[in-house]
Amino acid sequence: MTHRFRLTSTGALDVAHLFQVLQVHSLPIQETLDPAQGTITRLLRTATGWQLTELRVDAGGVGVTTEAPASAEAGLRDAVTHWLGLAQDGTAGLRRLSRDPLLSACARRHPHLRLISYPDFFEALVTTVLGQQISTRAARTLALRLVTALGVEHASGFHAFPEAARVAGTSVPDLVSIIRCPASRAATLQRVAQWYLDFGPSMKAPAPQLRQSLLALKGVGPWTVDYVALRGLRDPRVFLASDLVVRRALQLLGWEQKASLLDWEKDNALATVLLWKVAGELGALPGAGALPM
Repeated sequence: MTHRFRLTSTGALDVAHLFQVLQVHSLPIQETLDPAQGTITRLLRTATGWQLTELRVDAGGVGVTTEAPASAEAGLRDAVTHWLGLAQDGTAGLRRLSRDPLLSACARRHPHLRLISYPDFFEALVTTVLGQQISTRAARTLALRLVTALGVEHASGFHAFPEAARVAGTSVPDLVSIIRCPASRAATLQRVAQWYLDFGPSMKAPAPQLRQSLLALKGVGPWTVDYVALRGLRDPRVFLASDLVVRRALQLLGWEQKASLLDWEKDNALATVLLWKVAGELGALPGAGALPM
């Protein structure tokens, strides 16, 4: 039995950009994307467990068809709204950025861009740790191995993203064997999973405790914390100045000073998204480094 409902976007969605971002990180074992039809099919966590859900995206919002019962609708609404930024219309911020000499051209070309996040904070956290200092393609390969080995397989054939308890409870040697990564990265992944069990579920909004407690973990640096705050928690004031893609985009736009000198305040997250877009348009996405988009 299926349950259907619709989510309306605040402001127009840039559907093409949304799918471009999702395709950068998508795992075929976890989801299916069909940009031509505007659909995303994957397992989403609900109060009744992982449920197969199809999202049909258009400029005005998202139609949801799910196996989850009606009682799980509120949680799904929150997850999808957070993931796709449906409640965060960037029109006003992009209008402000269109008056900035550095970003004006890109902001005018893309008046409906918005930050695309993750449907689950733990997924954002783990994906970010796996992507530290390697190419997007390599990070996706590591994530695929992790999800295949530790994610529960659904009757649909899709795998759910691994639970934090299972990752934290897997030994470092076993994680090395599963992911085929250095022991240091596997140890960081295990520490981060345990941190999430201790602190993550209670962090519903950006908070100083996030940076402080995450930075205290060995193997976690400022870029990781900022990226998690940006794409995991949707903190609008995060500008990813240390990001390799952002720095390359700034160079292409003629900015010759330190990226850390830039500050668009409440539009910092949108500025980061615009710079990722610039890098993609100008062919400056690196073969290694930070995760773009």
